[in-house]
Amino acid sequence: MGCSTCQLLHSMVRFGSCSFDFIDDIMPHVWEKRPDVRVWIVGMDPSPRLLAYAQNKNINVTGTVDDMRPYLTKATLAAAPISYGVGIQNKVLEAMACATPVIASQQAISALDIEVGKEIVLADDPLDFAKKVISSLDDRERRDSIGRAGRQFVERNHDWTVITARLEEVYTQSLYHQSIRDNRGDNEKPELGEFMGIMKE
Repeated sequence: MGCSTCQLLHSMVRFGSCSFDFIDDIMPHVWEKRPDVRVWIVGMDPSPRLLAYAQNKNINVTGTVDDMRPYLTKATLAAAPISYGVGIQNKVLEAMACATPVIASQQAISALDIEVGKEIVLADDPLDFAKKVISSLDDRERRDSIGRAGRQFVERNHDWTVITARLEEVYTQSLYHQSIRDNRGDNEKPELGEFMGIMKE
């Protein structure tokens, strides 16, 4: 599978230029069951090969956009079939923040402490991805539930006010530990595990 993200009424969006595998390996299985589904490929500087996909009436290639949110909020689903580990995917979080249900590969969420099946849908390979897309399109109640839970996940874990509060806590605890070391005349550097423990709080 490739990189990026997608959405679809029944419409899906995929972000970025690495959408070839998604279109070639996943969507044919979807269109076999749901020929009405439309794909929006959103991302800057699409290649000629990617632009050629727009000849398909079910595929829209936007190129660069100023704001992803209008596409995400109108989408039925967002898809992130990323095939390599790249840390937290901002596009995945952006889709979740819009309460758009996300179907993702394991690599796309490898850095997220997220509850699969409740806050996001996990797919392992192109055929499984297609099945998850079809089942999600057919179950609006579950889509809405995952979309809401995904947004709540972002609000709990990636809202700037929450992140700032956590950083302030880490800073306060670091000062506290430093004052203890100063009082006992301990000039040794703290163990790495000490700070890692604080960061996990």
